[in-house]
Amino acid sequence: MNTSRISDPHLVSLLEKQSSQTPNDDYLFYKKNETYHPLTYSDTWKMVELASSRLLQFNIQKGDRICVIASTSPEWEIINYAILLIGCVTVGIANSSSKDSVQSIVNDCGASLVVYETRSDSDLSKSFRLPSATLRSLIPDLGQGQGLQDRVNRPLLSSDDPATIIYTSGTTGLPKGILYTHEQLLLGARAILNAFPAPRGSNLICWLPLAHMYQRIMNLYGLLLGAKIFFVRDPKFIINECKCVHPYLFSAVPSFYNQIYDEFLKELSMERATSQSIMRKYLSISSYKHFNTHRVAKLLKNTPLTLLKKYRNLLGTKLEYPLTGSAPTPSATLAFFHALGIPLYEGYAMSENTIPISISNPQNYKMETVGRPVVDNHFKISKDGEILVKGRGIFRGYYNDLNSDRFFTSDNYFKTNDLGYLDSQKFLRLTGRKSDIIKTSTGRKIAPTKIEALVQDHPDISHCLVHGNNQKFLIGLIAYGKVSYPPQKDLFQYAEERLTNHIHEINQKLSKQEQVWIWGIIYGSFSIQRKEITPTLKLRRNSIIDNYKQLVSELYQIEMKITEEVSPHFLHHRPS
Repeated sequence: MNTSRISDPHLVSLLEKQSSQTPNDDYLFYKKNETYHPLTYSDTWKMVELASSRLLQFNIQKGDRICVIASTSPEWEIINYAILLIGCVTVGIANSSSKDSVQSIVNDCGASLVVYETRSDSDLSKSFRLPSATLRSLIPDLGQGQGLQDRVNRPLLSSDDPATIIYTSGTTGLPKGILYTHEQLLLGARAILNAFPAPRGSNLICWLPLAHMYQRIMNLYGLLLGAKIFFVRDPKFIINECKCVHPYLFSAVPSFYNQIYDEFLKELSMERATSQSIMRKYLSISSYKHFNTHRVAKLLKNTPLTLLKKYRNLLGTKLEYPLTGSAPTPSATLAFFHALGIPLYEGYAMSENTIPISISNPQNYKMETVGRPVVDNHFKISKDGEILVKGRGIFRGYYNDLNSDRFFTSDNYFKTNDLGYLDSQKFLRLTGRKSDIIKTSTGRKIAPTKIEALVQDHPDISHCLVHGNNQKFLIGLIAYGKVSYPPQKDLFQYAEERLTNHIHEINQKLSKQEQVWIWGIIYGSFSIQRKEITPTLKLRRNSIIDNYKQLVSELYQIEMKITEEVSPHFLHHRPS
C-alpha cells in the first residue's frame, strides 16, 4: 500500500487531464425533476474555468482564502476546483455552524471572499464586511451553461501549494484550522484507492458535508477512479437514492447503519416463528468473532429468505464497500451486516492527517477492530497507550497557533489523544480518548467510551454520556430518542421498562468499577444547536454536563448499594 511521489502535481491537473482524455465521459450527476442528469468531464472543466474568471473579478490573488458556505452539491465541487485553479485556498464552512463559529473561521483564516448559497448566508456574510458572491452568480445553471467558457491565466501551481484549510468541529472551544497542500490531499485519496479498488465508471454517492475533509477526499478518490459521482442534497432520502444509484462504495457514520438494523428487528418481530429462528441462526453465525466473512457471504448468497434479501439490497445491488467510522459500531449491527454478506469496514482517521491511520478492507478485516495501520504512516503506541503517528499526510500545526508543538512528541509524532493497542495479528483496537478518561475519587481510571458504546446499542437511545470525575461512582445521561409510546402507558414508565433490562445486561459485562446504575433520561437527542454534539456527532462533554447540571447534581445525591439483585435507578428530565 506504499504511495509513491505524486505524478500529477496539482489537484486541478487531475480534472484537466480527465477532461482532455475522456471529455465525453459522465462525471458529476445532479437531480432535477426527480431524474439524475450528468455533467461530463468537459462540461465540468468549462464551468470551472468560467467560475475562476468570475472569481478574479473580486481582485483575488494567489494564496487568498475563499470561504464557501453551501450545501453538498455539484456547484460546491465546481467552485472548489475554480478556487484551486487560480491558486487560492478553499475554506469550507458547514451550513449547520453557529454564527459565532462562522465568524471565528472567517476571521481566523483571513478570508478575502465569502461564497454563499442561501439568503440567510447572505445576511450573515454582511456582518463580515467582506466581498461576497452567490454560487449562482459564479456558476451558470447546471445543464444550461456548459457551452460557456472563459479561460484564465492561471498562476504557476505546484503540489506544495496550500489547497484547503479544514476547520475541526472541536469538542471544546472554537474550531481550529488545519492547512493542507494539494499533495497531502492526493496522498489521502490514493490511500483510499489502494484499499478499495473499483472498476472505472463505478457509481459513488456524495451526501456528507463537503466542508469536512472526508467527503472531499472521497470525491477526489472518485476522480482518480474515473467514477460517476451522484450528489444528494437532502440526507433524509439517502436510502431511496442508494436504491436508485447503486453505489459501489458507500460511507456513513455508525448511527446510520444502526437505524437500518433497528428497522430490520422491527420487521423480524412480525415474521413467523420459524423464519425468525432461521434468521437468528444466520446472525449468530456472523456474530462469531473469528468467522470467515466470505464464507458467510457465500452461505447467504442464494438464501430464499426474502427479508434478508430486502435488507441486503437496501443500499443498492452493487455495494461492495460499506464504510464507517468516527465512533464505535455496536457488535449487533456489525453482525447483522456480516450476515447480509456486506461487512461494514470500520476505519480510523482524523482531521489532522489526510491519510487514514488504519483501514479495514477485504484483505485486512477483523470484527470489532479498525483494521491494520496504513503503511503510508509511521505508527507507534506510547507507554500509556496513546496512538502516535507521523508522515507526509500529517498537518504541520493548527492555523495561526504558534504553540502547536505541544501536540507533537520530541521526535515529531502527532499525539492523537486516542488510546488503543495492536492485537496479536496486528489489528488495531481503539479503547477510548485520553482526554475523556474518568478519574474517580478513589483514583481509578475508567474509559467512558467503552461503556457508552455498549449502552447506546439500543434502538431507543440516540446518545449517552458517562460521567464520574472526582466522584465515588459513575452516573450516566441517556438521550432517549423514542417519541412514540403506547397510549395506555406513561412515557416515563414506558422508558424505564424499555431500558431496565438493557442496562442490567450491560452492567453484567463490565467490571464493578465500570458499572453505571444511576441514569438520567433526557427526552430527545443531544443537539448541535445547543452545542452538545459536533457536526460529526462527537460529544461535547463539558457542554452537556453544563446544560443538565441540575439533573447531574441530583443523580450524584443518590446512594446505592451495589448488589447482584440491584436494578438501575432513573431520574427523568422533563421535556420542555
